[in-house]
Amino acid sequence: MPGKYDQADPNHAYEMGYYTTVSGLGKTPTQTDLPNILVENYMKDENNNATQNFWTAIENVHLTNNKPQSGVQGQFNYATSQATPIRRMEVDRTTQLDWKSGWASGGYIADSNFKQKIGSMSQQQYYVRNTDLHNKWYNGDGSYNFTMQGNLNAPATNWSQTGSVSNVATTPVIKEKPFLYMGSNNRYQVFVPAQRRNAKGTSWTKDSMGPGRSLDLLSRFYIARSDRDNADSINAAIRRGKNIFFTPGVYHLNKSLQVNRPNTIILGTGMATLESDNQQGAIKVGNVPGVTLAGLIVDQGSQSETLVQVGNKYGRRFSSPANQTLLSDIFVRVGGPNTQQVPKVNKAVEINSDNVIGDDMWIWRGDHGSHIGWTQNEMQNGLVVNGNNVTMYGLFSEHGQKEQVLWNGENGRTYFYQSETPYDAQKQSDWMSHDGTVNGYASYKVADHVKRHEFTGSGVYGVFTMTNGAKIQAANSIEVPDTPGVIVNHASTKTFAGDGSIDNVINNHGGSTTDGQKHFITKYQNGQVE
Repeated sequence: MPGKYDQADPNHAYEMGYYTTVSGLGKTPTQTDLPNILVENYMKDENNNATQNFWTAIENVHLTNNKPQSGVQGQFNYATSQATPIRRMEVDRTTQLDWKSGWASGGYIADSNFKQKIGSMSQQQYYVRNTDLHNKWYNGDGSYNFTMQGNLNAPATNWSQTGSVSNVATTPVIKEKPFLYMGSNNRYQVFVPAQRRNAKGTSWTKDSMGPGRSLDLLSRFYIARSDRDNADSINAAIRRGKNIFFTPGVYHLNKSLQVNRPNTIILGTGMATLESDNQQGAIKVGNVPGVTLAGLIVDQGSQSETLVQVGNKYGRRFSSPANQTLLSDIFVRVGGPNTQQVPKVNKAVEINSDNVIGDDMWIWRGDHGSHIGWTQNEMQNGLVVNGNNVTMYGLFSEHGQKEQVLWNGENGRTYFYQSETPYDAQKQSDWMSHDGTVNGYASYKVADHVKRHEFTGSGVYGVFTMTNGAKIQAANSIEVPDTPGVIVNHASTKTFAGDGSIDNVINNHGGSTTDGQKHFITKYQNGQVE
């Protein structure tokens, strides 16, 4: 609730772990004052390893600095990797995005204000959007991909052997994630921020929520509970014209959720998890505009063609550039949780609609946990985009057995991409593309027929640690058509572990990672390399 929680013990740090979210219920972050938050390395190993610190989130709070202390005790430590967004925050303390300079592989920040030093000397990569950094961002030279977009006072572009920063001046089109707050009438409301174009800086100020609309929670939403609801009750609520607010829990779906009404909001809190225990997938959005899917983990618990599908494959696609569909903080898993069946999927996320925004998505074929193995948790593609005018911000897709991202639509844009190869190909002949003639699959592939595409800020990493001794190679981390309208800016690749390599960054350019170094390309267009 709004209020000041930093008075009795201004040095107290609220500790977060897996499946934990901290959300302020004020109209603006400055209405909920906390002393501090702490996320350390969950694995408690000697490397201070945060590379498996997943599934946490903070939004709409103010971290004060009433009695600053030096060192770990006095700073906001947020040692996380994927699926750990920071949104709509005001932070007065120094922020360190790792634990005692240990390994970390994150992360995502948006729509926030950091008044003191923020960064990490050990983070592998980070995406920061529409945030004021007050000229105090720092990162280590050994990192690979820091993408800054639409920020105030962000570091300048430095893409080189020792630099890893891409600075994109504005965010071309964005909707911030909806959030719950307490209205002046003491009723819960959901604020839906307005769509912005060419955005720079935060969507809010100290005294203003920013443009958008408020929806009464009790009258406009169906409040779902995992101990009561199933696919039938949730679908019935959607048909009655309700939006859906998922409270924390695991929802077992014996059929897919069907979203066929324009402007429907499907919003989760507390890492609410939808597990697909059917053959049709978890969520299917019809050919309608303005839908929002936000704040959800989606697990594949069975076998299906797709897990999340936005837009039907056939029929007229109703879409609007002025009212785009939004996927915000959507985290998809194939393998890892102890599901009843061995999970398999061909396309984890498929976007058939035009005019869709993806904002912080992690698509993960599990490399640890339950049902893990080359012939167990099978996932061909993480993301397949067939629609036109689709924009991705902060895209993570890992360990798929074919292309992690396959882009077939026109006028697509991706800003920041992180990916690792599958760990567990058992022999090279199991992992061959182009009708068996090319080693491995490109992580990010733009289809040969595409004429216009923009891709900025990528890190694709080779990890070959579960191959039972087989040496595995991938010819390219990225494949794109050689045409003037397809442009790749700031692409990097490196092999981290295992007996294998990625031979080139883009289209047989860039050199092999067998030397252990970061390989990078500043710009690739129509066969020309910078």
